Amino acid sequence: MEQRSSDFRNYLQEELVLRCRKNPAYSLRSFAKSLDLSPSFLSKILNGKRRITDEIFKKVSTHLNLEPEQMNSFKNFVGATKGELDFHGLQLEYFKLISDWFHYAILELTHVQDFKNDAEWIGARLGITANQAKGAIERLIDLELLEEIHGQLRVTSGGNTTTKNEFTALAFKKMQDELLSKARQSLWNEDISQRDHTSICMAIHTEDIPEVKKRLTQVRRDLCEYLERPRKTKPDDVYNLSLSFFSLTKESP
Repeated sequence: MEQRSSDFRNYLQEELVLRCRKNPAYSLRSFAKSLDLSPSFLSKILNGKRRITDEIFKKVSTHLNLEPEQMNSFKNFVGATKGELDFHGLQLEYFKLISDWFHYAILELTHVQDFKNDAEWIGARLGITANQAKGAIERLIDLELLEEIHGQLRVTSGGNTTTKNEFTALAFKKMQDELLSKARQSLWNEDISQRDHTSICMAIHTEDIPEVKKRLTQVRRDLCEYLERPRKTKPDDVYNLSLSFFSLTKESP
């Protein structure tokens, strides 16, 4: 079982992530309802804008069915100040942006030759609902990663969406999990001429892992530069490149 955070605010974040992974339709509103809180109040707690009082802690812990041992492990956190609850600049909207793969797909989709600024069209192209597409577009505009000019969507040049903290790591894990699921769908449903799923097994010296990661990064950048080189026509599709390099063995007993 994956170790859970001893910080109660982070614990709530992780719990929301886990429920969203189990049920793609699950939302912050659903989580708030299960905790007998308003969505806006829970959002403020997760964003570090509301202090978690003893009363709120007991109420939420009861709805989460936490054991006494778990509750005791969080006692040092309850009553923390707003500064201690700070997300270090990463807001809940950024979490959703990072964790849901289709935000990045929409940014790239705006470059294809037949793009339409229409939630139904975008949803159909990406295999998501129109509501998901509409919410993602609104979020991208709010975060100034997209702008709408005369009814047309255009990618802006700004927007650093990553922050080195635990919350970001959870968001990346959720996104990569979703992309792995889509890769499996591609493996079984798409013609081999339109995809590439290959692997290689090798014995290595683990001291070489940093160099491997460095080279894989360069491979991604080189391919991106090649595929996005200037052309006479606009792109006609959006693809995702996922490279997995991981151990197949367990530690010796």
